[in-house]
Amino acid sequence: MDYPNRLLVNGQNDGHKTDSYGVLFTRDIGTRLKTSINLAETNLKPRNSLTRGSKGLSWNVDLTGTLTSRLQLHLLVSRALTNSLFTDSSYHIAKTYGVDAKYALNDALTLSGGYSYKTTKYIQSGVAIVGQPVIQPLGNDKRNAVFSSLSYNRNSRMTFVLSGGYGNRKADNSFFNYSNKYASLGIQVRI
Repeated sequence: MDYPNRLLVNGQNDGHKTDSYGVLFTRDIGTRLKTSINLAETNLKPRNSLTRGSKGLSWNVDLTGTLTSRLQLHLLVSRALTNSLFTDSSYHIAKTYGVDAKYALNDALTLSGGYSYKTTKYIQSGVAIVGQPVIQPLGNDKRNAVFSSLSYNRNSRMTFVLSGGYGNRKADNSFFNYSNKYASLGIQVRI
């Protein structure tokens, strides 16, 4: 990863090299439980001498359970070392926790809803970047999201979806805080 427009005051390039080696395990446990586990050892080496590197385990656990013929529950837990394509951080470490469910009210109507929580730690380049305004850097944040939808399958080719939700972000720099409410109505057409 190179950030060619980030000119560090010490003359070095901002960016890093990431090596990651891992395994992915998927398994259906009977007809009611599907699982996927991804484990990877990740080593991130900065291209400049001022940014600290990171080495550790990235992982993802994804479980989907069919509790009844109408109810499906999904759980997700993960930790990932990720390139940062926003703010002035070089990379970030994110932990995500989520749960959602789908319930078939009948053959045509399905109700869905869920919650996710994500914490992120941003790793900065370690120096100011030439030509950018001085803003206190973003060090970490926490995000919450609640979402729901109601879908109506009119036929095998057309589905109407009404969805809505709420999300917020609280960061160590209040400049990056926000809250968000949304509602949408959409049509899915299968060709």
